[in-house]
Amino acid sequence: MTAPKHGFRTEEIEPAHAAPDQQIYAEIADVLESAGRTGFYDVLSRFVARATGCDQRLVMRYAAYERPAFLVNGFMTPEAVDLYLGGLHRLDPLQEIARRNREPVVVNLRSLQPDDQIEEQYLAEIFKIAFIFDELAFMLPSHGGITVAICCEKCVEPFTEADRENARAMLPLIAALHRQHVDAVFAAALRRLGQTDASGIPGAVLIQDCTGRTVFANEAWREHAGSKDLERALSLARSDEAAHVTLDDEHVLHRDALGEEFSIAPGGTLWMIERRSDGPIRVSATDAVEAFCRRHDLTPREAEIVKLILLGFPNSKIAERLGVSAGTVKNHRWRLYYKLDITTERELFHQFLTALLSMDTGKETPLA
Repeated sequence: MTAPKHGFRTEEIEPAHAAPDQQIYAEIADVLESAGRTGFYDVLSRFVARATGCDQRLVMRYAAYERPAFLVNGFMTPEAVDLYLGGLHRLDPLQEIARRNREPVVVNLRSLQPDDQIEEQYLAEIFKIAFIFDELAFMLPSHGGITVAICCEKCVEPFTEADRENARAMLPLIAALHRQHVDAVFAAALRRLGQTDASGIPGAVLIQDCTGRTVFANEAWREHAGSKDLERALSLARSDEAAHVTLDDEHVLHRDALGEEFSIAPGGTLWMIERRSDGPIRVSATDAVEAFCRRHDLTPREAEIVKLILLGFPNSKIAERLGVSAGTVKNHRWRLYYKLDITTERELFHQFLTALLSMDTGKETPLA
């Protein structure tokens, strides 16, 4: 299936095969030297993109409760970023993977969903087509429920099984470099050094050693310290051994057990306060498409075509599925674009996804 490109800008990355082994070793050294400093994930993702032969890259930070954040953005336009952060992250399959998986893994989004289940995952498929062509994501868990995802994109051809095997072979190295950076960030923060990477310690963080003694509290945590709500939440979490406790209408307190390898507090506990983001989008695919088509007074045939366009099908495939000629589909498509006052697929995606968020959140007039 050929997917359209929406909301992209292109970043030129020289392919890895152009670099001799000596240069690759030098690049790994550069990554190591940047550990604990601002810009680490920019350096690491550039190396990963070159090594996987990718056209462009981005780095996302996924949290246990908060909405995702862009650490490096090599291709998404401001319009696409706004749409994603405005609520479409709630369809992002990588966010779901990050929240349930706590081991390093390589994910190929295009291979996640079998074709025979596409109707059940319609909105998720639309999300993938709207934002990517094909993507390999190195999922790198960290402390406090954080996962950093290094996402490498291809614009023209899909990843092959050989590409996926190469990425899996790289994963231990990439995961080790990531751990080195995280450890350096916390060690530097503990020493109160200035060159720390804010992406490594998001939100309000408290670290206690195995005896309960505080060894680190960042400024955001100190701003909350002493409040009755926080003391109540901490007491409740300790007594019930709860994984998380609601702090107030907008925030959640949660904790993470630290391993013996965590140098500044082996076997200790990391506490974090996060802003709670909305859960998964609650609108069914059928309701969303039907409401969108009613709003724009589309015919049943136009509605069928909208659904297939949103899944990335070209006119020839749409004609084949509907049992009509490609010319007939082209005419329907022209009238459809005229009704919607658009000229491109990108505008159709934007209209539908914006309407989907409106329908789900109730921030605007309902679609129906």
